[in-house]
Amino acid sequence: MNNIIWFRTDKLGDFLIHSHLIRDTSLSIPNPYTIVVCSPYNEKIIKEYDFIDETIPYHKDFSIYQKIKILSKILRLKYHTSIAIDGKKFSYFCSLLAKSKNKVGLVYRVKSSFFSLFKYTRYRPFTFSFVSKFLIFDHIKIMTGRSSLQQVEHLPSIYINLLESVHARTKNTDQYIFPVSQQSDRYISKLLNKINYKEFLLIHLDEKWIDVHNFNEECNKLIEEIQKSTNMKVIITSYNNTFNYMKIIKKNFDTYDHNIDNLSILDNFNKNIIHLENIPIFDFERLIFKSKHVLSCHSGFVVQVCGANSSSVIDLLNDTDCMWYDCWVPYNTKYSRVLKSKNKIKYSYSEIADQIKNILF
Repeated sequence: MNNIIWFRTDKLGDFLIHSHLIRDTSLSIPNPYTIVVCSPYNEKIIKEYDFIDETIPYHKDFSIYQKIKILSKILRLKYHTSIAIDGKKFSYFCSLLAKSKNKVGLVYRVKSSFFSLFKYTRYRPFTFSFVSKFLIFDHIKIMTGRSSLQQVEHLPSIYINLLESVHARTKNTDQYIFPVSQQSDRYISKLLNKINYKEFLLIHLDEKWIDVHNFNEECNKLIEEIQKSTNMKVIITSYNNTFNYMKIIKKNFDTYDHNIDNLSILDNFNKNIIHLENIPIFDFERLIFKSKHVLSCHSGFVVQVCGANSSSVIDLLNDTDCMWYDCWVPYNTKYSRVLKSKNKIKYSYSEIADQIKNILF
């Protein structure tokens, strides 16, 4: 048996970017046994992939005893290939000690200074690039950090190039993979039938909406403006969102909270805007899939899951953030962009809505 271990202990959106790469790596190595070291939250989703044989949950806040136990579990096996791409010290320390024929890693480059006098380039996670290049890995690629970025470096393509020593199956236009739940598909279909939404725009709200013009005080006006401009049904989604603007959302729009299961509000529903709160992640993926378009301020999961189910996604960004998010854009689905500000001047609601309308029609 050829053991393959992946270290990806960060966010689910980051994992989705190389989900197809994990599958293709397993298909390229005879008799593979694929292990993923991941966050406890992501484990429940990653377990559903049929090409992943084992998950090992890890979190930086685990006790020393838990970390030693995990380290011992990882080190007791021999590996055909180990891949560390999350930039975390624990992952790279495991890579250093692991017995693997082929060690692959992504190193992150950032500009630093010593007391604002001596400027130098630092490589995460171990400061000097030679540590990763000569002491830990057989093959590395370098990704520039956000604060030091001078041009677009497309991360999904870097991942693919990193694995060239193992296989050349994956292309940056290949779809990502998300394990579809048929039960969730039936549930979301039933919910949409109940409110009679056949074509709709999904707007996902999170912390990145805070800097939209006056959003905390009158977020409802932007959403109403978008609905009026596009003449589309609108589904607002949020998950464990405790920002102040949510009070305005709930005051102005009917809210179905999955945690309360107040389905009665959907009876005889005939409005153009509805808020669906705390929808579980497998249901949420199906809701995205069934939408006509999805709008978010680059929610990592939303954008990358569109790379798995071919949904049309629109990013609402500040112009100063565009280069960084270009590094993460999926090349395997319809991706569009509108601006919430330019040259630090925030766009009005009508200007944002007009940009969206121009994309959709």
